[in-house]
Amino acid sequence: MDKIVLNANKRDVLGKKVKHLRVEGKVPAVVYGREIEPLAIVLDQKATTKTLASTSGSTLVNLIVDGDEIAVLVREKQFGIIDRKLMHVDFQAVVLGEMIKARARVVLTGEAPAVSELMAMLISGAETVEIECLPKDLLDEVVVDVSGLDRFGAGVYVRDLEFPEGVTPLDSPDTMLALTAAPAVEEEEPDEEDELLLDITGEPEVIEKGKDEEDSEEN
Repeated sequence: MDKIVLNANKRDVLGKKVKHLRVEGKVPAVVYGREIEPLAIVLDQKATTKTLASTSGSTLVNLIVDGDEIAVLVREKQFGIIDRKLMHVDFQAVVLGEMIKARARVVLTGEAPAVSELMAMLISGAETVEIECLPKDLLDEVVVDVSGLDRFGAGVYVRDLEFPEGVTPLDSPDTMLALTAAPAVEEEEPDEEDELLLDITGEPEVIEKGKDEEDSEEN
């Protein structure tokens, strides 16, 4: 994967005053990490929006802050409620030689014979898999091949995946990623003839009479 770079500058504008930065086409952001003090920065909104549109929480991004390079992960993106413009970003600084945890998105690929031949339903499971590795080994996605699912109830689980060397899955081995299930059977509604037959052959209606009614009939 090509190196992803974002240029940024340190900022002194904090709190509610950052709204003026947004008016100027800027995005306020924060960088935090175990070995650095929280750092307030500002980025170009158009460039940042375009770059981060194709990244996930496990994508390594290189921030150039006033000439200094910081390896980071995107931990949170905030958008405007109405215009959906990028409003704020939280970055987590990482140490390239230390193991980190991240979540890689699950991507299903292939065609399941149970679906094409048996009309089964393909049910997707977990959308992400948590992994642990060095920053250089991070995965944006985990590809799950469903072409071996040839019967009802066949599935792919975390235990079935092969991860690259240096990447360890942290989710339970029994975490389901894809599963085939028998198609739902719809109950047929009775037609008008069936309903008429049901009315004719149904139980007779029982009418309860009070004592006064019985006396009047006898008279």
